Amino acid sequence: MRKVVLTAAPQATAEVLREEILLRDGENSYLGSEDDLIERLGVSRPTLRQAARILEQENLLVVRRGVNGGLFCRRPDASAVTHATAVFLRSRHASVQEVFDTRLLVEVECAALAAKAPRAEREEAMRTVEGHDFHLAVARLSNNTVNVMFVDVLINVAESLRGGLTGHHSSPETDRAHARIRKAVLDGDADAAAARMRRHIEAAKDVVAAQAADLGL
Repeated sequence: MRKVVLTAAPQATAEVLREEILLRDGENSYLGSEDDLIERLGVSRPTLRQAARILEQENLLVVRRGVNGGLFCRRPDASAVTHATAVFLRSRHASVQEVFDTRLLVEVECAALAAKAPRAEREEAMRTVEGHDFHLAVARLSNNTVNVMFVDVLINVAESLRGGLTGHHSSPETDRAHARIRKAVLDGDADAAAARMRRHIEAAKDVVAAQAADLGL
């Protein structure tokens, strides 16, 4: 770990620690005690603590006090990204229909790629998942981390933007659509998986649009 140049020291310290965290694999990996890191980085205690607060806000760091305390790595989930994205899109007056349009671009391709994944992976992923988890399972089978992140964020943003509008969330229509997509994925039929995912998302978009019209939104 390199020493920190003291210009904008808290930000520079956070940058060094961020890179160290991102290079590590596991959750709860131990970075060191405050005293250890102060010596290794060549910074003051206030500077280290300011840097730690920056990384805590990024969900990359946990600071534990007391015996066996210190600074520990963590892996952020999609919740922070989802919240920031939802706030940004609402500030730009984005509609839930626009989010569904973007989901179509991403999830239809994910479904096609999922059907091309190795059979054992398809069978394991499609075994019991439903709802939001079903869409994430399909995205994971695309073997693309960015796809998984976008699907997770887009579904959560759609939930945030649509408020009381239900779409096909947890409905018999959703269950039947998922069953049809699951079958196509398990059959290794990329074209059918993509087409069925498209119909599923378009149907949910249409339901939300109709509900919004009924409510005068």
